[in-house]
Amino acid sequence: MNETIDYSALLTAYRTLWVNRPLPASDEKSKEVLVEIIGRDIRDENTHPRARKNPYVKFYLAAKRIADSKMNDEKKMELIKIHISIFENLENN
Repeated sequence: MNETIDYSALLTAYRTLWVNRPLPASDEKSKEVLVEIIGRDIRDENTHPRARKNPYVKFYLAAKRIADSKMNDEKKMELIKIHISIFENLENN
């Protein structure tokens, strides 16, 4: 089960979750942009410091947003897996 992940397609799918949040990236940089923006979202870096939520809440909200989206189930699972990986890395560091 060693399949290749299409980060460009995942970044395109992730863009559908957010209105007015441009995420420019070339195909070569899709993975880096996707990982960076998900990390920033889980750390709530796009919010004013006094209004930030903790990473557990942000992870839950992100997973719920993905699950409730209209993208196909395969993309949902891949995005949630990436969120889990990034969240675990934050917790271990």
